[in-house]
Amino acid sequence: MNAIEKITEKAEFLIDNLVASELNLAQKRAEAFEAWYLKNSVDPNSYGATYVYVATELLKRDISGMSNYAVYKMVMSYKSSAYIVELINLGRSEYQQKRFTEDFKNANMAKLKRAFGKHLTEEMQAENILVSEGPDGVEVTADVDGRKFYTFGVLCGGDVQRLHYRYRSNLK
Repeated sequence: MNAIEKITEKAEFLIDNLVASELNLAQKRAEAFEAWYLKNSVDPNSYGATYVYVATELLKRDISGMSNYAVYKMVMSYKSSAYIVELINLGRSEYQQKRFTEDFKNANMAKLKRAFGKHLTEEMQAENILVSEGPDGVEVTADVDGRKFYTFGVLCGGDVQRLHYRYRSNLK
């Protein structure tokens, strides 16, 4: 097994944690939406229910007299609101969660391998691989062919975009 494969295998749990964090965030948003529609006797499957929720509860807007389309346009004009609608829908659908998990994991694994690929080749071998996680991100170090490989990922995202790591790597 070459350096890229070994390091990727060791660091895979980081991506799994990222997926779990995003799904947990989606579940919390979906639960808050569920509490709101039960309290307000709203059919959660009616057209625009999530947009009305975001507009009234999160944006604190008065939407009386507005059409569903106008509410939709208003909510979607805010990037963070559009993301929250996506999270609510993700938290309410097992099918979307399955697809999201597969797609999100594959995309982030490719991003991780791309960060490694800037400095590592197929012929290199890695030893002493250490993966650590902290409050601001992750760090991966390894001895690669007698040199020190180092990469760190800063956790980004949240209420405006999906959680992800921004990687920086170095081989000295």
